[in-house]
Amino acid sequence: MFKFIGALAALALSVSAAEAQDVSDCSSVDSAGVRTLCREADFPAEPARLWALWSDPEQLSTWMAPVATIDLRPGGMMEAAYDVSGHIGDPNNILNRVVAVDPMHSLSLQVERAPPGFPHPVEVRELVTVIEFAPAGEHATRVRVSMAGYREGQAFDELYAFFAAGNSWTLRKLGERITNGPFQWAEDGE
Repeated sequence: MFKFIGALAALALSVSAAEAQDVSDCSSVDSAGVRTLCREADFPAEPARLWALWSDPEQLSTWMAPVATIDLRPGGMMEAAYDVSGHIGDPNNILNRVVAVDPMHSLSLQVERAPPGFPHPVEVRELVTVIEFAPAGEHATRVRVSMAGYREGQAFDELYAFFAAGNSWTLRKLGERITNGPFQWAEDGE
């Protein structure tokens, strides 16, 4: 349990070339106090290229995680493992259910199964993630990752902090992928 949490924390807090990507905080709290976590970044690439990196099963493992795939249809699954020796179908993998797809514009996901040892595995299933792709000038795209469903309480506070770091890391890894090409995952998962 602690090994998994430690590995994810190291990934979220690692300082690497991915840190060069400028990630903005676009989070908000509505009048009722409901929080939406939001991170966004602009990338020097066309929307079609960014969409392919998120939606093509063969592209996901070139930047997001060493083992990753997606069945891009409502009800389909995005599956990922941060262990290079992992494989699709492993019970330790993270499963996100595809809620909605608007090709080239947005992808909505909801955690179906958190990996063993993940803190707050019930509460995390209440969160919905929306990834949006929008032109941001000539040959540039803004990618926004928003997460809704955060209620009051320690579990949701901890999840918010975890995903604030994790979603920033994800956008930085995407920037690294755009700049440097496919990531070469090492045996230690770094």
